[in-house]
Amino acid sequence: MLGQFSYGSILSKQHPLYNRIDSFVRFVDSKANGEGLNSKLNSDDVIFAIWGLARLGYSSSRSTSSQLLSTLIHTTYGMLPNLSHEQLTVFLRALGKMMYRVDAPTVPTLVSALYSNRNDFTLNELITVIWGLTRTKLVTRKSWDPKTTDTTEQMIQLLFDQASTIVLKNPDSGTLLRGGHLVNLLYAFSYTKHPATQQLLTAMAQSVSQTLRSVTPLELNMLYRTYVESGVLDARIDRAMKRYVAMNSEEFNGSTALALLYEYSRAVARSKTPAEGSVVSQLFEVVNRSMEGYNRNDLVYVMCCYDAFDVHPTSSIASIIQTLRADCSSLQPVQWFYTLRCLAHCPEVVKSAEGAEFMRTLYDCVLQCKESSVQMTGVRCMLMRVMSMNLMDDSALIAFFQKDFAAHPRCYDARSICQLLWTSSVTSAIGMRDSPPAIFPSSFVVSLVKRFSAECSSKNRVSPMDLVYVIRSLSPYYKRDKSVVAPLALSLGVSSWCLHNETAVTPFLMSELLIGFARVGVTPTPLLEFFDHHFASRINTFSDEQLVKVLCCFSILKKDNSAIPSILDQLSIAVSTLSNHDALVFFWCITQVAPTRKELVVRVIDDIERRDLTEDQKKSFMRNRSVVEGNM
Repeated sequence: MLGQFSYGSILSKQHPLYNRIDSFVRFVDSKANGEGLNSKLNSDDVIFAIWGLARLGYSSSRSTSSQLLSTLIHTTYGMLPNLSHEQLTVFLRALGKMMYRVDAPTVPTLVSALYSNRNDFTLNELITVIWGLTRTKLVTRKSWDPKTTDTTEQMIQLLFDQASTIVLKNPDSGTLLRGGHLVNLLYAFSYTKHPATQQLLTAMAQSVSQTLRSVTPLELNMLYRTYVESGVLDARIDRAMKRYVAMNSEEFNGSTALALLYEYSRAVARSKTPAEGSVVSQLFEVVNRSMEGYNRNDLVYVMCCYDAFDVHPTSSIASIIQTLRADCSSLQPVQWFYTLRCLAHCPEVVKSAEGAEFMRTLYDCVLQCKESSVQMTGVRCMLMRVMSMNLMDDSALIAFFQKDFAAHPRCYDARSICQLLWTSSVTSAIGMRDSPPAIFPSSFVVSLVKRFSAECSSKNRVSPMDLVYVIRSLSPYYKRDKSVVAPLALSLGVSSWCLHNETAVTPFLMSELLIGFARVGVTPTPLLEFFDHHFASRINTFSDEQLVKVLCCFSILKKDNSAIPSILDQLSIAVSTLSNHDALVFFWCITQVAPTRKELVVRVIDDIERRDLTEDQKKSFMRNRSVVEGNM
């Protein structure tokens, strides 16, 4: 997609004129030599011949190479000090379009020529120059080292600084630029991670949002992507994009619609705001009718978008995995992962004949891959999750995990461990496996939990939901092993995480952790102290459901706590709004921590008696009722 914003368009190999022009170029190739060109062509002839070849799609790659192109470019190298600023602009535009790698010895001469003409460039020309430098890989993130003593790097810095200075002095200049030049400007800064990128994007947001009315869908894609990937998506840009899609959806083709849909999914994920349904549906409409024209990489992006927007059309997904199955071994690990993640939310496809065939093929491909890395571990964990949905035999994968973890423990990050433990615990809990009820031996579970706890001490390695899923996962293992070794190891990591992430500890997280540890027989003393310090006086910040879990924790552990009276009072008022399950748990807690509070007991009993309970719930209620009435 990059590099298609210069003037002119590439002549497709399917174009009827292609063979004639290609034959002519090959004829000239056979006659081309540096001396002949130097004597017969002036600098304008050479520069515009290079630009013409670039527009036709020739480049330095083997599939589109041309001896004529190489000869012309090397001829231009000798002319660099004498070229005008207009000629230099066209030359950089051509090099950028072809992503041509300039010979290393020529780089200082080229950059020096550009720098010498810096004051003659118009803003459009200067943008083309820095874009060309970026596309030819002459600019990297290292180029912005303020302490560099490399003269060439210093001149590149000054060329970029000149462009940013002009724009920042007049942010509205964006409305005066063609869409292509605006894209190239922002691309050059964002792609190279220039220090002024965010400042530039923020300053130009207003003018860019106005310019979006008149750009092409491809230019819209690139501008929107720049803002999303740079982390400075402005609400004005977002609104302008949505307005453009609403008014011009018929102008999108399959490629531009898919690219924009993917970037929008990333924007929604980062902002944690709901997606605009009309935008998603309009873009998906274009994507779905363009399915036959997509290659395998495009199809994986389609799967990513389905998953991101929680849209899972079974027929389309089944068709996609049939196509991917034929080329499964050629997919990259990251493509395996995103395909599996989409399937994890589409059980109908996984359980179908097509899904089973695809999973068997992918299973073989993943097992044959001997790479040990965080990425591949993530793929294998996701594979196990999806296979468990269809009761497929994954014993070889389970054995591999144990062997691989022993050899490469650092390849297992918090998310992978969370996925492993959660999948195995859920599978065993719903009776998918025979005895033993959990699939991993206790020693392996302890090793995984210790590794997870170590990750808890590292910054930004563990999310709150990782903690929740891991503590929930330990319950089946505790019931099987009757051991608190794994829960105790986890409690150390969780306590450390909470101390280092105080603001991230919400009432939801606290309630889940407290009840989770209570269920596996551990008294999390540091966590209880954290609760006393941060939450005991703020019980009203908890929901009723969360308070039931906190109270249940105190009841299971038989721990007295100053917050218990407040919790009882708040729940007694809300008892009629509790679910049957929570109401029964609350009643059981009363039998443990406040059996003598007659008024409370009577209120809860009256409420439960009016409910429509299952037979098991009725037995539980009567059992607890007899206990509490015996204590009154």
